[in-house]
Amino acid sequence: MAVGEDQLENLRNEEQRLLALRKAGDLLARAEQSSGGLFLKLRKKGFSASVSRQAVDRVIELGLLDDERFATFWLESRLRQHPEGQTLLYQGLLSRGVTPESAKAALNSVLSEEEIQNAVINAGIKLTRRHGADEKKLKQALLRKGFSNREIRYFFEHN
Repeated sequence: MAVGEDQLENLRNEEQRLLALRKAGDLLARAEQSSGGLFLKLRKKGFSASVSRQAVDRVIELGLLDDERFATFWLESRLRQHPEGQTLLYQGLLSRGVTPESAKAALNSVLSEEEIQNAVINAGIKLTRRHGADEKKLKQALLRKGFSNREIRYFFEHN
C-alpha cells in the first residue's frame, strides 16, 4: 500500500504530538510544572508551538497540570526558603509561566495576614545578619524584598 504525501505528513504530525505528550509526562513526573513553563520546555526540546500547546492543553485536560497547584507549592517553598513580599512573589510566579489569574488565586489562598507577618519577620532576621542593626539599611532591604511599609513597621514593632 502506497502512502501519499498528505498521509505521511499527518503521520509525522501525530508522531510529534505523541512525543510531546510523552515528554510533558516525563517532565511532570519529575516535578510540578506551570503551563507556561512546560510550554517553554517543550519548545526548547524542538517541538513546534502548536504541538507544544496541544500537549500542554491535553495534560491540563487530564488534570496532570494545574497552574494554581504549582503556584501554591512554589509559594509555600519560597516563603520557607526565601521570604519575600507579595509583589515579588507575584512577579516570581508570572516569570515561571503561571497565568495572572492562577497567581492571584494562589497568593490569596497561601498568604494570610499571619503568613505575611511570618515572612517579613523571617526576612528581617536574615537581613539583620547581613546588614546589621542599621534600621535604615534594613528597611531598604525589606522594601527591595517586596514588603510594604506597613509590613516593615510590623517587623520593627515585633522584633
